[in-house]
Amino acid sequence: MNETIALRILRAKGEEFDFFNREADNLAKNLAQEKLSYTQLRKVFEMIRKIEYEQEKEGLDSLSENCLKSLLLLKPKLLYMAERQPSLKRLQEAMTVLIDELIRSKSVEQFQNFVAFLEAVVAYHYHYEQENKRNKRRRR
Repeated sequence: MNETIALRILRAKGEEFDFFNREADNLAKNLAQEKLSYTQLRKVFEMIRKIEYEQEKEGLDSLSENCLKSLLLLKPKLLYMAERQPSLKRLQEAMTVLIDELIRSKSVEQFQNFVAFLEAVVAYHYHYEQENKRNKRRRR
């Protein structure tokens, strides 16, 4: 994922969510093809949910210092996870670009799009993982 795509995802409104959904679908499909487990993806998503919860408690118009710190610290965690499990590499790379843009903008609205994007990736990934399981059963 490059910066242009990341900005379109984070700034998506209205009709731009078609692009947002296509990108989430493409990323999820690639992650499923690389055999990333649903459990690993959920672990990453839960880390994001914790940051979201902390941000909501703060109730600020821009991302709190704690949220920004947590996002920054998420980057090395993801890098470590990707080194241990190579199927996470594509997700780690995409999230790094998105996190860098969030840190620059400090926008709560863009952070909400970030969370929604990852939620969509999780949902699409689940679909592709189930589809792969069904296809394996049919081949037997």
